[in-house]
Amino acid sequence: MTDILLNSRRTRRETFHAKPDPTQRGATNPFEEQDKVSVRLITYPAGSITEYHNHNDIEFWTVISGSLRIWMDDHQIELNQGDSIRVEPLQFHRIESPREDTIMHAVWWTDAAYFADAAEQSLDANLDGCSPVIVQPPMITPNGEMHLGHASGPFLQADFAARALRSAGREVLHLQGCQGHLQYLRINAEKHGGEFYEVARRYTDSIRESLGRLNIDFDLFLECEQPKTFDSICHRLLSRLDEANLLAEIERDAPFDEEMQEFRIEALAKGVCPHCQSAGATSECESCGATVTDADLGEVTDYQGKLVVRRKLKRLFLRTELLRDAIRQYAASALLPTRARLYIEKWLAGPLPDVCLSNPYSEGIAVARPGFEDQKYTDVLERVVRYLFALETFGARHYGVSRFEELRPEQIPTTVALFGADNAFGRLVLFPALMIVLGLGKSAPRMVVMNEFLLLNGEKFSTSRNHAVWVNEFIDGTNADPFRFYIARNSPVGQQVDFLPQEFDRWLTDHWQGRIIGTLSGALAFLRKNMTSRSIPMPGAWSRDDVNMYMATKAAMAAIRNSFDLSVLDFSAAARHVESLVDGLSRYLHSAQTRSDKMYAHSAPQFRTEARLVAATLVTIGVAIEPIAPRFGKHILSQFPGTWRIDTWFPADFLTTDLTLGSTVE
Repeated sequence: MTDILLNSRRTRRETFHAKPDPTQRGATNPFEEQDKVSVRLITYPAGSITEYHNHNDIEFWTVISGSLRIWMDDHQIELNQGDSIRVEPLQFHRIESPREDTIMHAVWWTDAAYFADAAEQSLDANLDGCSPVIVQPPMITPNGEMHLGHASGPFLQADFAARALRSAGREVLHLQGCQGHLQYLRINAEKHGGEFYEVARRYTDSIRESLGRLNIDFDLFLECEQPKTFDSICHRLLSRLDEANLLAEIERDAPFDEEMQEFRIEALAKGVCPHCQSAGATSECESCGATVTDADLGEVTDYQGKLVVRRKLKRLFLRTELLRDAIRQYAASALLPTRARLYIEKWLAGPLPDVCLSNPYSEGIAVARPGFEDQKYTDVLERVVRYLFALETFGARHYGVSRFEELRPEQIPTTVALFGADNAFGRLVLFPALMIVLGLGKSAPRMVVMNEFLLLNGEKFSTSRNHAVWVNEFIDGTNADPFRFYIARNSPVGQQVDFLPQEFDRWLTDHWQGRIIGTLSGALAFLRKNMTSRSIPMPGAWSRDDVNMYMATKAAMAAIRNSFDLSVLDFSAAARHVESLVDGLSRYLHSAQTRSDKMYAHSAPQFRTEARLVAATLVTIGVAIEPIAPRFGKHILSQFPGTWRIDTWFPADFLTTDLTLGSTVE
């Protein structure tokens, strides 16, 4: 460090301007390209502030004159003249000069090995070691059947995650269920001439059947009708928000149907989104993922296109702007995917909208507040209540703690949040900030999986247009696992994916049955044909083919284990690593079977190595595929009696682990 600071004649002076590119520093490096150290004198004008950002560099700052406020991760540090601070790689920070022009001496350099360690540590710190996990997909609205578009996104991804995390040794609570009291349910009840909850129960039963057909397991399923506990949780939640001055009673113009003499709120109204100007927005905008208040919709009509007027309506609102610091804290402390981080930054760049928390619904959780006796809480608040109910269920099961306020920090589980990009504001902006306000910051999702739409023949699935493939009609006892695997390898996470039924049928025949099942059945047949006992022998003689198969299996184990890690959860990668290993096993079997021809000498030591590698690869594939295609994975593993999981098999030395071929006939 002394050598760097003495080299002052090579130090460059520059002035910071509003919102520079933090990776460019606003000036050319004065050192030659091969030099690893950069030095600057940077002037921050009074009132200037950078965006939150991080680097792969190590940075060292000293205030020469003036003062700075440094936002480091999720806390603030004041630096005055003469103060210095070191910034580690990947440490989120923002620099603010609140009072005066300030000059900072900045030195930064890159150390590849140090950065690699920092990257690994940042993932571990982000996900809190081996803490329990709540897997939280969105809840489906029980106003229709479940179609493949629903299933392909957060619902299957959540089941993949829950199974993989359990296999890796994590304690998991997998939460599933139906939405509470969205007005889509009322629309459907009126359409079918039924009572609100009766229609909701009918479709809830259908949805539960769909989850069963898809082999989706869960630990807690919440139905539309709320348990009595919800009232208590809601009251305590609102008290905390009141104490934080986050609630406001606001009167605004809301859509009103003069003929029916009622307000047309939430899904009963549609119009132009005030945030992205897309048409057809309701309480959530599919185009930008925003939570929208009906009073803010442009060109508003009722959901059938009927013109409405506007009348004053006083409702309860969440003052989201007051959550700005909590949202920043979350964005700075969680190592989020790029799309998630940029989505949050987009909202932080402007004023945050107030969010409606109550409406004049006929069903739902009643607002216990004078002047709001005819209103119920909106889905925005009910989603939080449902999560808190799951948290209290988890606490009661494991710690005997029945109230979320009584959970100690070390007892609070990590949350994996899975949702569609069209629901991002509520799940990625509001929910984490509210968890921080409630003192449950550890429950703010540290692992976020945002999926896009699965298309059907190039268009969005649509219940209203009957442009859909229904789970209960399409999925049967023979195709659930292959469909799960197909969705895993062609995941709509991060991109839209087009589902073509005829393409799936070809894939099912050629790829799943011909390539995957054919190879694994052939491997089991090879063992049963050539082994004289059920015990898989230890290796004998080795050839280049054997070494290649050994290395391929070890590499696949490392790659698949990484894909299932809580910091990654990339099921598309896991599925494709399984396919690659299946292809490698197919080539290896061909070589081994060829050597059994009369043209070659029989070698018992050689067969021992082949049997060991084939059996070990089969167990590896079974462990890897079980979270994605559970019945098929369990079938493979049943051929080798024992308990095989990610946390026990993948770290093991499979050359010396006892393996026995079961008596089950393939």
